[in-house]
Amino acid sequence: MPQIKSNLKSMKSDAAKKAVNAAVKSQIRTAMKKAIAAANSDEKDAVLRNAVSVIDTAASKGVIHKNNAAHKKSRLNARVKAAISEEDARKAKEEAKAEKVAEKEAYKEAIAEEKSDKI
Repeated sequence: MPQIKSNLKSMKSDAAKKAVNAAVKSQIRTAMKKAIAAANSDEKDAVLRNAVSVIDTAASKGVIHKNNAAHKKSRLNARVKAAISEEDARKAKEEAKAEKVAEKEAYKEAIAEEKSDKI
């Protein structure tokens, strides 16, 4: 523990700043998670804009460095795009599977029809 009065005051203010900065960093992480989760919803633009705004605000207030903010925004956009393309790929796979099942059913019907024609 420091004995000098100014150092004691610095410790108190540092502790307060640390608490505020931790809360802001938590807001950043939460906003990023929400943006990634909402990637395939109708609200994705608004949620992404909100996350970018939270990151920019933290950078302007000095909680994170401006380059760190740019990195976070870049990675966030990449993750959102990946989540969107992953959803599109899943839908395409389901459609292909449904088409394959339909083709299989049509083939079975054709075979059954040929058998009934032979009899």
